[in-house]
Formats: sequence, C-alpha cells, structure tokens
Amino acid sequence: MPRIQILELPAERHGDDVTTPFVLVVDQWTSPLHGHLTKLAEKSGARAVMVFEETMDVA
Repeated sequence: MPRIQILELPAERHGDDVTTPFVLVVDQWTSPLHGHLTKLAEKSGARAVMVFEETMDVA
C-alpha cells in the first residue's frame, strides 16, 4: 500500500510572513499515475510530488 510522507523545505521569509514549503513523497507506488498525484500536489499546496516504487525514508 502506498505511503505519503512530507519533506519540509527550508522556510521562506517574505517580510513578516514565513512559509514552510514542502514536497510530498509517495513510496511503494505500483499503479499507473493517471495525473492523480499532480492534482494532489496542487490541492495540498506541495511544491512537488516525488514517487518511488521502493520504500523511502524521509528524514
């Protein structure tokens, strides 16, 4: 079963506003993509989605 992990990127400062961008990491994915993961990134606000068949540990 696929897992979703969040990889936080360095914080960005724009004046008084601070945001923490992130990447979604999906591992153990064996199905065709069909664009679902792109929609997931757009809806979640992720900068990108990285997809792997093997297990990945995000630190």
